[in-house]
Amino acid sequence: MKRVTGRTEFAWIGDALGNRSQEDAAERPALTVGRFLPPVFEAYCKLLHPIYVDPDVSSGDITWDDAEGRQSDSEIERLLGASLASLGVTKSVLVIGHHEVPEGSPRVRWGELAKRWHVPVGPGLSFAALRRGFGRESWPRQFLGPRQGSLDRPTCESLVRLLRPWTARSERVYFWYSWANTAHSAGRFDVGWLDDLPRYFSNDDVSGSPEYWWPEGPSWCVFTDCDFAFTLVGGSHGLVDALLGDAEVECVPVASNDLLI
Repeated sequence: MKRVTGRTEFAWIGDALGNRSQEDAAERPALTVGRFLPPVFEAYCKLLHPIYVDPDVSSGDITWDDAEGRQSDSEIERLLGASLASLGVTKSVLVIGHHEVPEGSPRVRWGELAKRWHVPVGPGLSFAALRRGFGRESWPRQFLGPRQGSLDRPTCESLVRLLRPWTARSERVYFWYSWANTAHSAGRFDVGWLDDLPRYFSNDDVSGSPEYWWPEGPSWCVFTDCDFAFTLVGGSHGLVDALLGDAEVECVPVASNDLLI
């Protein structure tokens, strides 16, 4: 891999999203697929970051707040005598992100949890939707993840495997990190090959997978926001069908104008 100077190769994304935002910001809700991926692909899907079951926790009734002795939002509001929203404060009640997942921890599918908690499976399936279905302010302690802001390495390797047939061997791939995902808050822009991607997980200069990555074509594009527990992929119908049908990644189909949360 080598560094890319300037932003010329990123312009097809920045220009498309900037122009679209200016044209229909009044009509288009903020968190749609089209806010993050250019509307140039045949199909899109939402890849849900894995959730695992902690083998050391047997009860599904204990939440992360319970286990760590944290106060719930309602208890904090009672003590303050005001709502958190009125104070301009929000409290994260989920533990998502960079948890150590014990080796051999079983994975639980988003679809299984959605069915258990009567949450619709579709473009709006998200961590927030599952939490609303669970009905508590905090996430069950027995669950680890989903990782926020990055694919985990096994999922990233699965995605590379699925993208390989749709990427020419001679085609270089660009990797874009925003300021939020680099050690020095300066961002990073590299070019290399598709199989270079897992090397970022052992690079101390960045945090996890890139925000955007795409081939020279570009025949596909992958996007992960630093605040999301899912990744968006745009590409051909064949690529998206392959993602939807794969046993190792869990995806739902989405369209450019679909709300994500």
